[in-house]
Amino acid sequence: MKIPIFIILFSLVSISCDSDVYFGYKFTTEELSVTTLISGYVTNYYTDQPVDNVLVRFGIQETFSDVNGYYQLDYLLSEDELRNKMTEISFEKENYFPSQQSAILSNLENTIDVGLKYAAPIIVSTARPYLTPTFLVCQAIIHDYQGLENLESVQVAYHFPTSIAQVYDTVRVDLEFHQSPEYGIGYYQEFRYFIDEEMFYYIEAMDKDGFSSRLLHSIRPNHPDAPIFDPYN
Repeated sequence: MKIPIFIILFSLVSISCDSDVYFGYKFTTEELSVTTLISGYVTNYYTDQPVDNVLVRFGIQETFSDVNGYYQLDYLLSEDELRNKMTEISFEKENYFPSQQSAILSNLENTIDVGLKYAAPIIVSTARPYLTPTFLVCQAIIHDYQGLENLESVQVAYHFPTSIAQVYDTVRVDLEFHQSPEYGIGYYQEFRYFIDEEMFYYIEAMDKDGFSSRLLHSIRPNHPDAPIFDPYN
């Protein structure tokens, strides 16, 4: 007896399709999940000191550096990254220039250290000493790692008391450049005659990149300031 060929082919296809049921096997495709360890230290580029609370991003995953500048991340590699696609990396913190780079990550372990450049001007110190009983000077020492030519302005904001509690009149004055003892450090000051005793003042410094800093100084009549540099030399 002859069996039609199409019946034989149909039977073979049926057996092939159901073989996992007949023989107890069931094949499924699972995505491969690979995690790699990334760690490193974030330091100040100029001082080599650790920088804490830096936002560290690898792709869409992120973490923060600790008080020692150390960070660690268990990073889940994408399929593209397993095929050596570059991963975008960034380090960000207020008053620092952000650092951005890209790297091919190993699926074993990665160590990536970075030095962040401090961007904002630093107000090292300030004082408001009397030079005579009625003549005084307000002084400030400013440090900018990018150079003094990068400074936009250095101001003092005097706060005078009013008849209303916790309300002050504010007078802003530009401090004039006096001298620079070394690169990136400047002496600034402003002379004035005594009119009214202010309660406190702020020194504010801003650079051309838009970074700024502020330092509060309280007036202590019983403990007058001494000059922080020679105002006449």
